[in-house]
Amino acid sequence: MQNSVVLLCYELGKGTFGPALKLMASQNFTFHGLKINPSICEECDPPVPGVFHKVVETKHLRSAMGSYYSFFSHHKNNVASTGDSVVWSVPYFDAGGLGMVMTAASTVIIDGTLVGVVGVDLTMHELVADVTYFSIGANIGYAFLLSLDGKVLMHPLLPAPSAVSDDTVITGIEAFERSPEVLKFLHSILNDVSNNKVEGSGGVDEVYYGVFNMTHMLPTGHKDVMLHNVISSLSCSIVKKTKFILCVVMGVNVTSFTDLAPQQVPPDFTFLYHRFDLVPPSGHSIVSTQMITPNKSSVVFAPSAFVDSGSYLEYPESTATMQSYQHFILTGDYFGSPATQLKSSIRSNVLVSWVLDKIWMQSTFNHPDKHIIWRYFASESGMFRILPGVQMNKLYEPTHRPWYDLAIGLLMEEYNNHNFVFNPDDMLAAISPPYTDASTGNIIVTISRAIVEPILNHSHNMNHLPHVLGVMGADISLRYFESLLFQAVPECSSGAGYCIVVDTSGYVIYDHPLVSMEVNAVELARNSNYHLIHGHPNVASILINKKILVRQQCIDVAALAFRESYLINRSHIAESSGGLHFGV
Repeated sequence: MQNSVVLLCYELGKGTFGPALKLMASQNFTFHGLKINPSICEECDPPVPGVFHKVVETKHLRSAMGSYYSFFSHHKNNVASTGDSVVWSVPYFDAGGLGMVMTAASTVIIDGTLVGVVGVDLTMHELVADVTYFSIGANIGYAFLLSLDGKVLMHPLLPAPSAVSDDTVITGIEAFERSPEVLKFLHSILNDVSNNKVEGSGGVDEVYYGVFNMTHMLPTGHKDVMLHNVISSLSCSIVKKTKFILCVVMGVNVTSFTDLAPQQVPPDFTFLYHRFDLVPPSGHSIVSTQMITPNKSSVVFAPSAFVDSGSYLEYPESTATMQSYQHFILTGDYFGSPATQLKSSIRSNVLVSWVLDKIWMQSTFNHPDKHIIWRYFASESGMFRILPGVQMNKLYEPTHRPWYDLAIGLLMEEYNNHNFVFNPDDMLAAISPPYTDASTGNIIVTISRAIVEPILNHSHNMNHLPHVLGVMGADISLRYFESLLFQAVPECSSGAGYCIVVDTSGYVIYDHPLVSMEVNAVELARNSNYHLIHGHPNVASILINKKILVRQQCIDVAALAFRESYLINRSHIAESSGGLHFGV
């Protein structure tokens, strides 16, 4: 039958079994004085030697065991190797500080003799930048990257590579795209590519195309999502000279974002780019070691603001780069490096949002020592404006932040429920769970709201979604939130009881222990895990019994484990018109 077994052996910890496992993996029959019985198999190839891995730290076991993908890919390519095939490893976390990386390696063959292997480690945030930062309003359009065995390398439901701090699980596409028709389409592509043996070659120009009713997920709470279906096109093609398949999803005849018309430069306009380390701004202050401009906002161009996100991430910004940005904003002409070429819509975003400085400065709460710590606006195209002005990380992508997703998710939820208010001034705002501000150490929450164009005709059609300009947000102290709550609900300050504010998943946004900076509450909030069942178990028990707080199960793809979560059943709350009274 010519079957063969390959042994991949792993030693965990600092034991002494390594030599025995290494010998076992080698399948060295000669060492043991054994021979293949010709009566069983006359034409059998020698056993394929396996590999041995010593894994000292348990946290690296997952990526080490995932290396078997690379082993079999390498073995298959070496059957008739010409020396020009490239073997790609699975993504893994580099302990040396590079973050998530992939290794590309190829054999070096001279005159038919293998003389070595050459390889290079590529950071994932640069390798898949264009996939990571591709997005069309409200996640109606996105991209994902697959390996030829159907494993997902990048998908919008995964964290950005720059946000990963440990080894990850490489999971199949079935965990991310659940539609049977879509999975059948993707599996047919994988089978076709495999049968035509195009992997590792120069690639093909064929684009696989289909139209499906696809389910899109949007966050509507801290750990809650909303599902909505949109007729979408799915286009996939193998990336030449790689073992990857790139797929792009686009809503069919769906418009959900707006490009502003070209703008004139206001007479008193000024442009302040956030790279204060290159050009320190005038009138700056130092707050908690950060250089800020209390009375002027700064502008950040996120990776998605550039025509080529990958090239931008590789290119170091300089004072000359800043000058080219300013020239582009003032004139519309760009003379800088092609690697830092901005999208044409960015100029209008900068000019239109400049008026926010005047609006924001009308309030006296615009300093980190006051109640409103930060105010900001992020456009769909990747422009970010923040007051006070401050320098941001080059990898910062506002359209991927929780506060942005929550605002868009709330907008879509209202629209799906036919509750969309056509006057943008009356739209609802999303509130994040509390967290500790890095600059002040105070407990704060983020309030954010989508900025959309008014819909002229009041028709409700999923193919004509609200046109999103961006999201505006503010970080406010929990004390200030409490004062707003007391104004809106005077009973909360009457002394007769106390108020708890939770999100749709039961996570606590406000309560007295948090405002009082009680250690347990603050620690749970810092870890984004302050839930009713932890802080107020009696209240949570009553809500569960009344079927208002509903337990549900989900799969944690990263940990390969089942998790329990909770969801507030708002229809049951609405039925309790007389209010809920707790004897706690």
